[in-house]
Amino acid sequence: MSGRSGGLTWAQREWFMWVPPGSPNAFEANQTCVSPGYGAGLDHVITAVRDVLARHEGLRTLVSREPGHASGELRQHVQEVDERLADVIRVHRDGGELGQAAWHPFDLTAEWPVRVHVFTAGRRVRRIALVLDHSAVDAWAIRVLCSDLAAAIRARSSGLEPYGPREVEQPIDAAGWEASPQGRAHQARAERFWHARLTDLRGRLDGHRARPRASRSLSAEPYHSCRLASGRLAGAATALSAASGLPVASVYLAAFGVSVRRAEEAPAAGVFAFTANRLSPGAKASVRKAVMHAPVVVGDGGLSDELHGCAAQQLHGHRFANLDPRESTRMCDELLGGHHRTGVAYARFNYIDDTVVGPLANSRSLDEEAIRYQDPAEQERLFHRRPRGDGAEYQLTVQHSTAGALLTLAWREDTGWGEQAEDMLRGLAELVVGEASR
Repeated sequence: MSGRSGGLTWAQREWFMWVPPGSPNAFEANQTCVSPGYGAGLDHVITAVRDVLARHEGLRTLVSREPGHASGELRQHVQEVDERLADVIRVHRDGGELGQAAWHPFDLTAEWPVRVHVFTAGRRVRRIALVLDHSAVDAWAIRVLCSDLAAAIRARSSGLEPYGPREVEQPIDAAGWEASPQGRAHQARAERFWHARLTDLRGRLDGHRARPRASRSLSAEPYHSCRLASGRLAGAATALSAASGLPVASVYLAAFGVSVRRAEEAPAAGVFAFTANRLSPGAKASVRKAVMHAPVVVGDGGLSDELHGCAAQQLHGHRFANLDPRESTRMCDELLGGHHRTGVAYARFNYIDDTVVGPLANSRSLDEEAIRYQDPAEQERLFHRRPRGDGAEYQLTVQHSTAGALLTLAWREDTGWGEQAEDMLRGLAELVVGEASR
C-alpha cells in the first residue's frame, strides 16, 4: 500500500448508494474506451500504461468497508503503481477482440477498477482497449484518460518522460476538501440552492397525484431502454441554441422536461441534470468519477416558455451539483414526499457532446454497441436495447453532434414508462423540430 487512505468523495458515495460494491450487475455499467496503438512497441506501451496509473490514483485504488470508521462506511486505499500492474495488463498477440472482457465484474475490494487490453500486430501495438468500473470514471474522465495515455505513448516512444508539472486532483484529496471547513461552507450554499428548487417543485405539484409504480414483481432483467438517432433533431436543436443564445444541452433538457410532464399528466416536472462537476484545473485534469446531478424545475409552459428558465437553473446547478448525497436524498424525501422517486420528480438527464468526450469518441454511442449515430443510415428509426439487470429508473441520455443526435430513454419496468417510451422519444423530437421551424 502507498499509505494513502481516506473516505469517499460525494460523487463516489452517490454512485455506491445506487450500485454498492459487489452488486451482481455492476458490470452492466462498465466503461470501455479504445485507443490506437500509434505503432508503438509493446514495451513502450506497457511503460506508458504504468505512467498513466502512476498519474491517477483512482485507477489503483481498492475499496473496503471498515467497521472502525463511521459505522462501516466505505474507505478507499491507494496502492503502489507496481503492486498489481501485472494483473491489470492483458496482452493479446497478433489480433483478437475484446469480446466478453468488456463486462468484467470488478471486485473492488481486491482488484483495481481498470483492465488494459493491448492488441499487437507483429512487434507493434495495434490498439488498446481499457475496461473500467464506472465508479472510477465518467465521460469526462475517459477523454482525459485517452489523452494522457496517448501523450505517454508518444513520450516513451521518443525516449522522454511524459507529462509536466500540471496539477491533477486525486479522489482522496477531493474527499478531504469536501470534509474541510471550505467544503462544509460549499455544502451549505448547495443545500440552499437545492432547497429552493425542491420547494418550488413541491408547490407546483400541489394537488397532483403521483402515478404509483406497478405492484407486479420485477423480472430478472427489469431495466429497459429505447433509442432514437436523428439528424433533423440535431439540426433543430443546434438552430434553437443559436437563435436563443443558450446551450444545446438546455434545449434537450427543457424538451425532456416538457415530455415528462406530458407523460405524467402533471403541471410540472423535476429533472435532475447531470453535470461534469469539475470547477478547478486539477479536477478537469483528473481521471475519476465526478459527475453529479442538480434539480431543474420545468413548469407548465411550452418549450420556448421553459427554455430560458431551464438554462438558468442548469447554469446554477453546475456550481451546486456537488453535494453530499445523504443530504440531497434527505431533502428530496422531506420536501417532495410521495412524489419522490416517481417519474414527475426523479427523472435524470445526461448530455454528452464533443466538448465532453472528444469528436472521435462521440462519433459512436458510448457503449458496447458503438452505433454510428451520425450516419444517415442509422437515423430516424426507433430500436430497443436488450433488457439489463441494472440501470436507470427514469433517464434520458443525449449524445449530440451537428450531424446527428442519439436519444436513449431508460426506465425500470415498474415505472410505467415502457408503454410510453416510443411516444416520448418521438414527441420530444417533434417538439424540438417544430419549435425550430417556427
